[in-house]
Amino acid sequence: MPLADPIDAPAGHLYSVSNDSTAGGCFATRMADHLRANGSRPVGVITAAKGGTAAASWLPAADRRDTSTLFGAALVQAEAAVASVVGSRVRAIIVYQGETTAAENGGALWGSRWTTIVEALRAELGSDIAVIVVRLPVDPPSVGAYHEGWENVRTAQTTFQAGLPNSALVQAPPATLDGEVHLDTGANDDEGHRKLGIDVATAILAL
Repeated sequence: MPLADPIDAPAGHLYSVSNDSTAGGCFATRMADHLRANGSRPVGVITAAKGGTAAASWLPAADRRDTSTLFGAALVQAEAAVASVVGSRVRAIIVYQGETTAAENGGALWGSRWTTIVEALRAELGSDIAVIVVRLPVDPPSVGAYHEGWENVRTAQTTFQAGLPNSALVQAPPATLDGEVHLDTGANDDEGHRKLGIDVATAILAL
């Protein structure tokens, strides 16, 4: 079916662990539009986002397909999507997380945790899958807990991507809606979603 906002809803997810009362706007529709316009194949988007989660929340369990976990729910949905379309595969994983981790231990564990997560996803879905890391905006929010670890996470994101084969780093645009931590659903943020979607799609196409 055609991709249109909202592609992430507050409730009604296939697996309840992904229900998200804070679900809002998303850059993925703009990304998919740009991929379709500049590629030769149909494009699908697997939404596995949940706002306000730290990197630790995405670590795989002993049973990687445990759908009571965020990792398991994302993995099982990705496998089901690929199985439903002959000849399809997961082309890229987009890592757009870090705000909450910036408030957790000063952001010190972002790199090691995402190394574990990406290694597990590649082991299950394909070692050649591209990884697009979206780096936090340059200006940290004024909220103290976020502010303190913000630059640590940005540095970790840069270092993580630099050491990861078949990956790219994309800079998130500034949050513009009332000093929010990230892009939201307001009209002021629509241009940010559009730019980020195009930048992520361009990075995917370049890999």
